[in-house]
Amino acid sequence: QLELSKHEEQNNFKISIQYMREAILKTVKEIKGSFAAVIIDPVTQTGWALKHGSSLYAGIGKGFILISSDLSSILKYSNKLIPLEAQEFIEFNHQNYSIFKSSDKTKKLGEGKTKLISAGTQIERKPVRSKLRYKDTQHSPKYDYFMEQEIHAQTDTVQSILLKLFGESSNLNNYFKSNNNLTEKTDKFLNELRELDPEVQLENLTDLSKDEDFKTKLPVFLAALPADSSAEPGSSDNLITTLNSTESALLSRLFRQTTNLQVKYLIKFLDSFVNFKESRNFNNKIKKFSKIIREAGENGRHIYLAACGTSYHAAMSACLFFNEIAWTELIPILPGEFRGRYSNTVKNNDVVIAISQSGETKDLVDILNDIEKTGKEINRIAIVNNLNSTIAQEKSDLTIPLHCGPEIAVPATKSFINQITILYVLALEVARQNLKQSTQDFNPSARVKKEKEIQIRLDNLKYIPELIDETIKTTQLPIEDAARDIFLAPSIQILATKINSVAKEGSLKIREVVLNHTEGFEGAEFKHGPNTILGKNTIYGVQFIERFINNFAGKITELIKNNKNKIEPQNIANLINALTSNIFGQKNRINLSDEEKELFNKIISNYDPLNNSSFPYPLIYITGPEERDTELTVSQINTHKIRGANTIIIAEENSNLRSAAETPPANAPHYKSHYIALPRTGDTLLTIFSSTVVLQMLALEMSVNKMKYLDQIGIIDHGVHPDVPKNVSKSITVD
Repeated sequence: QLELSKHEEQNNFKISIQYMREAILKTVKEIKGSFAAVIIDPVTQTGWALKHGSSLYAGIGKGFILISSDLSSILKYSNKLIPLEAQEFIEFNHQNYSIFKSSDKTKKLGEGKTKLISAGTQIERKPVRSKLRYKDTQHSPKYDYFMEQEIHAQTDTVQSILLKLFGESSNLNNYFKSNNNLTEKTDKFLNELRELDPEVQLENLTDLSKDEDFKTKLPVFLAALPADSSAEPGSSDNLITTLNSTESALLSRLFRQTTNLQVKYLIKFLDSFVNFKESRNFNNKIKKFSKIIREAGENGRHIYLAACGTSYHAAMSACLFFNEIAWTELIPILPGEFRGRYSNTVKNNDVVIAISQSGETKDLVDILNDIEKTGKEINRIAIVNNLNSTIAQEKSDLTIPLHCGPEIAVPATKSFINQITILYVLALEVARQNLKQSTQDFNPSARVKKEKEIQIRLDNLKYIPELIDETIKTTQLPIEDAARDIFLAPSIQILATKINSVAKEGSLKIREVVLNHTEGFEGAEFKHGPNTILGKNTIYGVQFIERFINNFAGKITELIKNNKNKIEPQNIANLINALTSNIFGQKNRINLSDEEKELFNKIISNYDPLNNSSFPYPLIYITGPEERDTELTVSQINTHKIRGANTIIIAEENSNLRSAAETPPANAPHYKSHYIALPRTGDTLLTIFSSTVVLQMLALEMSVNKMKYLDQIGIIDHGVHPDVPKNVSKSITVD
């Protein structure tokens, strides 16, 4: 009877689960819009998670399966992910899962062929490992805020791209290329090592160190190591060089656990192999990208860069890179504008490059869906950080990773720097290929000149991590001084000459974390209307209110001193009310007695309620070191400061710029200026990197100052915070 009862219960569970699957399929047909949802049945202890246009991740932990819309919360428990596509749902319990299509979907098979997969069809799909690690989401006690930590991490995140691009060393690359059998064996072993239990992994490494192939080849490998990597491994994992790699995270842990010197050298070998493999894969993607872009240019096709927010500003920078370096036209476009301007005019073999940190940006997913529906043969390229995302997995033909690790603070910093670094790399590769393939566009001397220019820029590329580090170290004090002056400014304009993408990105950072109105402009455009903001205006901030109140209080004090006991103290309130009404344009003083009117008229004669309450408007100027750009900026400074602007300059050292900023205009007692000197490069394109870092640091410093100020005066729920400002989230997954 007991066995029969269990059998009936199991049968009932199966029926309940089947009913739920049918209910999900029916419900999905009725729901409009994008969503993700989770359903839990406590009786059968079964869950269902539906992915329909919104972000959804599933992870496998030890004895459990977990669901989240945020990848970093999954990584806290496991980096083993169950890939889910749109219009699917996963059915799961604590240890098993099944994936089903929740809507009919047409799958492309290649060569113009398609296959219809019906709703309810079960899909076989194996788990994958996330390239992002939870370790990279942890907060270091060295920094007060995640935003600060991630700004300082940019030196390493850019270096991770260069490591993928150039490899660990040419000697090591040659070593792995010349040892094909060992390479295949190593690849197979790494795949097996990932799937083993942790206690077995080290044991297998010890066994591998005794393998004849490795014993004979390892000394040759050690000889090929760069000079600074061949020393005897110590107790730290500083030899593990590959960033954001699942394999390197595993090897790093095993490196710390073992004391066997031979195994330590073997781990270094495996890590170098991982870097070689990832470098080869990364370079292949770059070459494929270059081929697509070059063919599109040759055939007169459009190349669109579609992105939102910070990623859109990276797209704007890319246009400058490709124009200056690769003489190639790109069209940066917001998804909403793409739908309005180009959705009906895309042609076969056009290129759409989608840029997104999260890979889940809903606006971007929508236009990629629209492009897919046209049936045109559009080349879709994704530049994303999360390779397990919707855009990376489902919406692109080629995906290029950002390699910046998880970004926790809501304002994007290291993802932007890595975006523009990769776009700079891509522009260089397209330039190299254009030069290589073109036989008519260059005469011999022009060709030599262009080759030298490309080589210089390749060398400059290797300097970018050092440039970021130097910028952080040398600009902190002037940034702190400038932040103290403007953190309470209710409105700011950032004016850029040529590098408008930096101005717009900097203004977004300040808006996000300081909550001050800030706009980025091409500098020359400011005089075409927006400069009306200069001088006495109606943009009032905390400092204005403070001066206004002090001014008003002074008039009340004057009123009391001039009273001379003619008016009873209890009637002074009538005069204060009349004074208030007068300030705000209400001239009716009918309730005042003759004595009160006489005193009142004496007090308000020549009274300007806004006297000494206005502040010079803060303008931040950004320019590269080119003479034409600095001269234009000097002209702008002189034009605007005489109309009531304070000056903050972010530029490489230039005596003309400094003189223009530091010379106060006549009759401007409140004028102030700041000069934040960038490390000298002589290159406008490199200025994009250094000036971006300065604006990130300025936004952080302003945010902390304002947050502490508002906390101190008791403002509740003000929403100012460098990591989690009000109303914004890391990934915009809704319409």
